[in-house]
Amino acid sequence: MRKLIQSAALLLVSLGAVASLPAADTGSIALQEPWQSQYTKENATGPHVLGLWTFDGANPGADLSGNGHQATFHGTEIEVQGKFGAAMRSFPGFPVEDKRHGASVKNSAKLSPRGAFTLETWIKPEADIEKANTAYLLDKKYVSHTDYQLLFNPAGRTGTRTLRAVLGFGDFSETWYSDPLQLEPETWYHIVFMY
Repeated sequence: MRKLIQSAALLLVSLGAVASLPAADTGSIALQEPWQSQYTKENATGPHVLGLWTFDGANPGADLSGNGHQATFHGTEIEVQGKFGAAMRSFPGFPVEDKRHGASVKNSAKLSPRGAFTLETWIKPEADIEKANTAYLLDKKYVSHTDYQLLFNPAGRTGTRTLRAVLGFGDFSETWYSDPLQLEPETWYHIVFMY
């Protein structure tokens, strides 16, 4: 089986609520942004977090946000060593292998925010990423005009890809594209889409 992308964690956040953190004593701790390590405490279970999957432990599909959105796996492997812990390894689909691959969560209205939200994941492309077609990172939309989709377009002539975010608004969908990106194999990338 050919490998496509190793994904370390997936976080879905609604920005309907704003949290503030107390000032840190910079003399006693090293400061870093929350996304530079595995989310914990308020960043993992706060009311603004709709879902968090890190693929760790005895139940790698557990939603660590506490919201109960259990993930099931299809045609994937759980790797013990990912960016911050475990990682889910997915494989190319059609036209390489026409079968389901990835993690899925039962549909829930709670995973369809009505206002501002953020989609976030860590990915590590495999060595044969250049052979892959479209790489779906997250798809709650498919072909409908509701929900959201986050994916990489197929590589262009120069090997670069664009990240594409598609949002459905009921009767129509809108698409946003990143600048072209060169995804280097075996390198971790932090992917974030904010709406």
